[in-house]
Amino acid sequence: MPEFGEIKHIEQAADASSTESTPRMDIGIAGARSQDTLEVVQAVSDSNSIHGLEQPPHDNYPIQRIPPELLEEIFLCCIADQDFVQLEPALNSPPLVIASVCSRWRNLALGTPSLWCSLSITISSNTSIAIESLIDAWIQRTSSSALSFSITKSDGLDKSVSVASVLRRFVPHYPRWKRVRLEYSDWRSDSGLMVLPDNALYASLEEISLNRGWWTEESDIELISGILHSAPRLRNLTWNSQKGFTYLHCPWGQMTSVSLGHLVLLDEAISILEMCPNLSYASLAIHSRATPGSTLRIPVQHRCIRSLDLLVQGGMGHLFQQLELPSLTNLKLRTGNSDYNMYWPNTAFRSFILRSGCHLQALEFIDSLYLSPHDIIDFLKLNSSSLRTLVISNTNSKHICVTDEVFNYLTLPHDTFASNKHAGGDCACPNLSWLIFRSCIISSCTDRAITDMLESRSNPPATFARLERVVIEVLSRNGRRLFGSRDRINQVGHHSELCI
Repeated sequence: MPEFGEIKHIEQAADASSTESTPRMDIGIAGARSQDTLEVVQAVSDSNSIHGLEQPPHDNYPIQRIPPELLEEIFLCCIADQDFVQLEPALNSPPLVIASVCSRWRNLALGTPSLWCSLSITISSNTSIAIESLIDAWIQRTSSSALSFSITKSDGLDKSVSVASVLRRFVPHYPRWKRVRLEYSDWRSDSGLMVLPDNALYASLEEISLNRGWWTEESDIELISGILHSAPRLRNLTWNSQKGFTYLHCPWGQMTSVSLGHLVLLDEAISILEMCPNLSYASLAIHSRATPGSTLRIPVQHRCIRSLDLLVQGGMGHLFQQLELPSLTNLKLRTGNSDYNMYWPNTAFRSFILRSGCHLQALEFIDSLYLSPHDIIDFLKLNSSSLRTLVISNTNSKHICVTDEVFNYLTLPHDTFASNKHAGGDCACPNLSWLIFRSCIISSCTDRAITDMLESRSNPPATFARLERVVIEVLSRNGRRLFGSRDRINQVGHHSELCI
């Protein structure tokens, strides 16, 4: 822990670095001058040219005594929570900012390939063609490290810069591809895939995500299938297209994560689960009816799936009858049509949970599911001991599904602090730490019921989890948020992240 005097020196050193030796690098590509962008390219490319970055003269500052190995770890922490380091729309990404502090940090950053091994590029109609030179310089800094990148076209048809033109900068480095995400704004644009070499081996590829409304060229589909079969380490596949998954020749058996954006019939969804015995995560859009003439085996057991994200059209009861998932811990359910009043199949869901013997930790209900307060309390009791996250977001705000009855069930009574027992006999969701209710509570729900629940869980006994994140959106009939006991609620909010 630095002394007070050392802290003053650190502050002075930081001020000196920012005023004397730090050029501004927050240059936006969108609408940026080409000359400005080229200057940044030169700054990233040329490790011998410091461009005004001077070594601070006071080597006895504590910050200057940090070992380079520790500084590298600190630098990497700046990007630890980012899937891809964002390059667009402004050049203020952590690697570029770090490299602009002082000469020591610059040299260390440019010599740390892990700091540059992921990149996200968002292309708009104003994107300068100079970005391609910046990408080349960025890739050069990765040395021989595995390379992950995301390319997104945000608007319109291709102009000077396209997904295809940017993808070409990465093509020579295909043996190092680790995670690849491509998103096209228009299905008529060039995919850029045809420049990839034939019979190539993608030895490092672990994840591929393709988002395109339609694929018109059969040659593209054949090439994509070839990539999938030439990637022995591939485990994660995202396919968001109206072109069905059946057109892909994929090594389904090695997949652990599959996300499909197009609607599949019930028997097709079951087929996907059967083709992927190692699947731990699946995101599917399912219609509850099956292909005419198909035969469904009831139920289908899958022992590896832990997370399931389902968008369902039609009744969910048919789906629950088909599944047995003993390892399931996270379940997210959405409806495919907000105008369709889908009532919750409580009996089928209860049978599914009991048959599977699973212990749900996260349960999310999104869109216009018609849940009743009784339904909510029933599945809370069913998953009480394991549930940590509960999310209910109902776009159909005319339907009340969370009432005082629900909040009273979740409220820990005073005798709980002595006996750790709920009034009904068992403790009510002792591990619940995230609670999100959006657009599912009408003004008939009283302030007292809500605040009693929040207070009881803001500082519970050791055997109960404390609510860390709470989002409660209470709506009146005209759509305004209503809350009377604001002072009491704000006081509870000091104990958790509360959004009301």
